[in-house]
Amino acid sequence: MANRANVIILWHMHQPYYVNPLSDIAILPWVRLHAIKDYYDMAKILDDFPQMKLNFNLVPSLLVQIEQYINKEITDTFLEHTQKSAKDLSEQEKYFLLKNFFLCHWETLVTPYPRYQELLNKRGRIANEDDIRIALKEFTVQDFLDLQVWFNLAWFGAYYKKYDEAIKYLIDKDRNYTEQDKNMVIEKQYEIMALIIPKYKELQEKGQIELSTTPFYHPILPLICDSDIAIQADQHIKLPARFNYPIDGERQLKLALNYFEKKFGAKPNGIWPAEGAVSDEALEIIAREGIQWVASDDNVLKMTFQKSNNRLDLDSPYQFYDYEPSKYEGQVSIFFRDSRLSNRIGFDYQKWEEKKAVQDLIANMINIVDSIDIKSKDIPVISIILDGENAWEYYNNNGWDFLSCLYKALSDNDRLIPTTVTKYNTNNSNQRKLLTDIHPGSWINNNFNIWIGHPEDNQAWDILKKTRVDLETWQEAKAEQFTTGEATRLAMAWEEFYIAEGSDWTWWYGNDFSSKNDREFDELFRQHILNVYEMLGMVPPKSIFIPIKKVSQTKVEKDLLGPITPSIDGKVTDYYEWRDAGLYDTQKTIDSNFEKGIISKFYYGYDEDNIYLRVDFQQNLTDFNTKEPLYLIMNILCPRPCKLIVPLVNDCSKSILQIKEGKQYKVCDMCQIKTVYHRILESKINRKDIGILNGELLQFIISVEKSGKEIERWPVGNIIEFRIPSTDEMTSNWLV
Repeated sequence: MANRANVIILWHMHQPYYVNPLSDIAILPWVRLHAIKDYYDMAKILDDFPQMKLNFNLVPSLLVQIEQYINKEITDTFLEHTQKSAKDLSEQEKYFLLKNFFLCHWETLVTPYPRYQELLNKRGRIANEDDIRIALKEFTVQDFLDLQVWFNLAWFGAYYKKYDEAIKYLIDKDRNYTEQDKNMVIEKQYEIMALIIPKYKELQEKGQIELSTTPFYHPILPLICDSDIAIQADQHIKLPARFNYPIDGERQLKLALNYFEKKFGAKPNGIWPAEGAVSDEALEIIAREGIQWVASDDNVLKMTFQKSNNRLDLDSPYQFYDYEPSKYEGQVSIFFRDSRLSNRIGFDYQKWEEKKAVQDLIANMINIVDSIDIKSKDIPVISIILDGENAWEYYNNNGWDFLSCLYKALSDNDRLIPTTVTKYNTNNSNQRKLLTDIHPGSWINNNFNIWIGHPEDNQAWDILKKTRVDLETWQEAKAEQFTTGEATRLAMAWEEFYIAEGSDWTWWYGNDFSSKNDREFDELFRQHILNVYEMLGMVPPKSIFIPIKKVSQTKVEKDLLGPITPSIDGKVTDYYEWRDAGLYDTQKTIDSNFEKGIISKFYYGYDEDNIYLRVDFQQNLTDFNTKEPLYLIMNILCPRPCKLIVPLVNDCSKSILQIKEGKQYKVCDMCQIKTVYHRILESKINRKDIGILNGELLQFIISVEKSGKEIERWPVGNIIEFRIPSTDEMTSNWLV
């Protein structure tokens, strides 16, 4: 009888936590769009293949966001730009649409649809800012409405495009959509998102799939436990200050297991560590929680064998191992994905005709089975593990045809038997080999260099380390004597910190990978860190306000030329009073994708006694249609952290100055400040109150907060800074 093998296919479903909890807005739409394109389809397709057994790894940070969308607790910037009536779009909103609403693989999601392709050609396929500005004038209201619909419509998965009558109608209609059509598209998105978790639960209860999970916010567990482990994978790597908090890895895992049990009725048997990253210490944490199995990459196994001077047999990657570390407690079964076959699905077969791709994959697996010298009673296992969403955008029909062909071929093949991980682990445990240590590494090059080692990566780790020290110091200072409000804010701060530990932020730092959303990922990482400080009332380090990713930063329109002494009366009393001031014009930002908001421009300056700020708004403050608290914040970073807080809705003159004392801000009741608004807002702060001397550097940013949530910040990707001249320089200037 010919040899047989079990086949384990594990689809990993993951998105980072895009939502800023202070605004309840996701900065990117990928949870929502992959939900309607991939997460439902990947489960729904199994209704056609009842004999097929699969495994899905669901990361809690993804599932939480799906639930938040369903409950209308969050939105995203792309959805908000979709929902805005096309006839009411501002110029900046139109710019956002033209820049971002073609973010997809054009060959599969634009070219098949004549109207969508027509809109792309009208905008231009290679579109810089000037091109978009020109195209903006050519787009009609109907063009923008059709673009709003098509960007969302193209992302629907194969099932709804084929079987849902409303979606089929809208695709056939092609153009001249109405606002009602657009609303239907959005309603269908929510309909699909509501089906996802119940569908996976249904398939697991039927025994057709097994569900596993990952530590909650997808951290690289070995690096969280001890970032110095990276040097064991690459002795030439340059590391940041040591980050070693295994307790965080344990907490992230416990959070995931508890969440999973709540959603699906029982804790999972298995863990796919983020990016297949393992180390002895990370595996000990997993084993201590009673997890039965864990998986990694076959190249990690290869390096493990080399480390112990053992020979890697041909059958080595096609079996499970008992992992019992010599230095730690615990035991867990571990197996390793076939990287070659997994990567062919992820990166190669998208270019093939579906039947030929599946024939090649099946032939490769049969060759593996025929080559294995089966010495034990255990059936060999071929493990294919990869992302369950990212590849299909590059396949015809979103991968539905390829997967249908593959699942049918496996269902009909008597030598390749698809199975779930736990079933194989339970039924094949004879003469299993023992591993007592593991090579620390991930599925990418057997190391951790994607996430650590580059100066940008290391800067992020240093910020992470400082934030954790500050967070723990705040907690210890309270000696566990928290008020109810403090306990709530502390829990929220820890959650924000765990989000910042996620792998996706450092994935995009450095020169390894880049995307059109580099700025957004950088902004969001630093925002999660900033939230930790804001929630606990601590003064954040100024490094948080400066981008880590080296992207375009906006500069001032006009540098500060010399001292000024304007009249603080809320009016332009004299043209010359602000002539020598520094000027930042939000209308001339380099990154025009940054949404312009309430502030039009602002001026700043100094004299011997005061610091001055003038803010011009897009419209009269009395015209703002809001009864919610609205504040202007001048956040001074240097030389002494402090905040000028100006209420914009009520009486601007009731501004206050908060000054850093210890690690927190406190209101300065005796400080000399003055703020007046009539047609412009003018403020002055006494220099003695903020402790800035002649010859010192002043650094600041300004922002607007609404109901405690930041809605804009200036300058984009930068800070304002100027040096007050020394006493000699100032005297010399005034004597001239």
